[in-house]
Amino acid sequence: MIFSDGVLQGSSISQLIVWGGIWFIHFKFLSQARQSINSINDHLIGSIIGLGFSVSGLLTILQALLTSLFDFNKEAVIISAGQPLTQGLITFIVGAPIWYVYWIRTSMMIKRVASWFAYVLLIGIGGGVLVAVTAASISLYSVLVWFLGDPATQSASLYFKNSPGSISAAIVGVLVIWYHRDVLSHENTNERTEIRRIYEYGIAGIGLIAAAGGVTMILVSIIESLSASAQITGGGSTNSLLAAVTLIIVGGPIWWFIWQSIQKKSETNPVEEHSSLIRRIYLFILFGVAGIISAAMLLLGAYFIFKDLFQQGIGVATVRQMRFSLGILVTAAVVSVYHWFVFRNEKDVEIRRNPVMAIERKMYFFVEIKSKPGKDSELIGAINKYVVHVRKERGCEKFDALLDPTNPGSVYLYEIWSDAPSHQTHLNSAEFATWKELSDPLIAKFTAKTLDSTEI
Repeated sequence: MIFSDGVLQGSSISQLIVWGGIWFIHFKFLSQARQSINSINDHLIGSIIGLGFSVSGLLTILQALLTSLFDFNKEAVIISAGQPLTQGLITFIVGAPIWYVYWIRTSMMIKRVASWFAYVLLIGIGGGVLVAVTAASISLYSVLVWFLGDPATQSASLYFKNSPGSISAAIVGVLVIWYHRDVLSHENTNERTEIRRIYEYGIAGIGLIAAAGGVTMILVSIIESLSASAQITGGGSTNSLLAAVTLIIVGGPIWWFIWQSIQKKSETNPVEEHSSLIRRIYLFILFGVAGIISAAMLLLGAYFIFKDLFQQGIGVATVRQMRFSLGILVTAAVVSVYHWFVFRNEKDVEIRRNPVMAIERKMYFFVEIKSKPGKDSELIGAINKYVVHVRKERGCEKFDALLDPTNPGSVYLYEIWSDAPSHQTHLNSAEFATWKELSDPLIAKFTAKTLDSTEI
């Protein structure tokens, strides 16, 4: 901490200067090679760190403001050392510049590789969904227990004192989702990559597990109530049922909408979707693991039956002992059977063994521009100004303007682009159209050659 009890801490400042200087030097070296795969991944790691600190700080700030708004703790908004609002502001002030430098200034300008899409889909959208759904579930459960269940206290201020935290987490999660979905929408790509499938099947799996857990809890409660004198609506049982209902309300729609979207895409292009390794793994896990769990619960139930059969005899107590194994057995069996039927219809399709995301080949160009008589200097000046701009475009790895002393009046351009989409974006840009309008009157002949690398 730079300040402690109002006293300036010299050691903390010196550490900040030293480590800040080390970071700055390494960052400058990294920025010079930002188009390489390793440097791209390094920038994305920095983006994750910055995003984490920024989200944590923003969450703490919102929690302090909501706590004060609901009058749980008026001191939460006092700007002083150790207070939540101060801690949140410091965390956000530290994280936001890191995220801005690594994401806005660099990662948003570099080549869109598999790791870039993984960051946006899995960390940005996927992480935001996980945070928002978890926080919303906690808030919903608290509300249901307060109105329908058996709350631990009758004081609303005491019972809901933690609600600002879950509400803040839900708001921040939604903001993170919204921003990264907006970033993805500007890429103008509907390609079904394996990274996108990991995101979709992962979210569907989380929703399904949550809903299945809720169904299992309801089945256990029903069996428990039928095999004992306790009523299913008794205090603790009611709260358990409300927790199960919360899981179903939250997890069920998530699984349903995502899975229906996946299945529609599967119907549109069945060969491509059914041959996906990610889809095959998803189905194997659900029908395979769920099947194993069902078999295990069946064996456990048989153990209880035979144990009681040779001891005190099979009765209501036996069923009560089996309530968890029966609940899990029924739920897991339904999940396993459903996904087995899905898998059975496509198991003969050969898995497409391609990379996670197709690696675009670099594009090389050698251009010869012959100026009109007397336009040499004007053309060279225009090209030099244009080169400075083009080198800043995303995907441009090299753009050199060269002269041949033995061939006056000619200018040569050597270009390297990371991939075809980057080069096409360059050709479609307004700046390129403006350049052509200015340069065409100066050019007598234009010859361009597309080259291939000798690397295999």
